[in-house]
Amino acid sequence: MGYKLTFHFLPNPYFAETELSKTYHSYEDMETGEATFERTEATAPTWKPGKDLTVRLVKKLQMARSKSGRGRRGARAGGGGKFVTVEEPCPSFFVLFDGAHADHDHEDEDDECGCEAMNMETQQMQLEIGLEIKDRILPRAILWYTGLEETTLVD
Repeated sequence: MGYKLTFHFLPNPYFAETELSKTYHSYEDMETGEATFERTEATAPTWKPGKDLTVRLVKKLQMARSKSGRGRRGARAGGGGKFVTVEEPCPSFFVLFDGAHADHDHEDEDDECGCEAMNMETQQMQLEIGLEIKDRILPRAILWYTGLEETTLVD
């Protein structure tokens, strides 16, 4: 059981692929008869340099470290810090194709980085997005495209 969503794109300056897909695998629970989500597979975009729409570049002040490993007081005023550019996640449709935490390997049983919780939260969000597309957008796509239905997706 399950379904696959395939999105077609014209060649663009952001990523190499012209087709991205997301496959949702589920199975029928024998006791309840309900479909139960199992896992997803996705075609991840190959982002062109500097064009990743799932992150934004942010300049942050990196404090200089003293020999003891602690940040120095007044590093900003004394010129001891420097600005560095870091990537931060940002909201994007393309997080639907993200699987960064699914492949993360823990060498021990502890989840100190919080990846397991983040992975579950991300999978739940991606499942909800897929269901909205499958159940609410696709059945009425031609009506929205032609302007015959002007319904928002938010209840």
